[in-house]
Amino acid sequence: MNQADTPSSLIDASKFGYVVGIDIGSQTCSCCVLKPDKSQVMKPIDFPNAMPGFIFLQEKLETLGVEPDQILISPHAHPSLELERTARATAGRSAGR
Repeated sequence: MNQADTPSSLIDASKFGYVVGIDIGSQTCSCCVLKPDKSQVMKPIDFPNAMPGFIFLQEKLETLGVEPDQILISPHAHPSLELERTARATAGRSAGR
């Protein structure tokens, strides 16, 4: 199987009504809602990376009018957030030496 034949994901997005991509930052998250054919349903929106922000997101997703199992959510942590987590974990291990 060559690179073009290799699926980019283990999940078949065409089985869902909507696909939600979420970029997770340390303070703010951004999301966009697409149909499986990649047509945009909802313009990108930003919300706080805190409980009120996720309640806001849930309310937005409820307006799609489908059952939750018809929505594929794909979270992506921002690279700087991953670096920050790695730095904290490394600092914790170094402090114990």
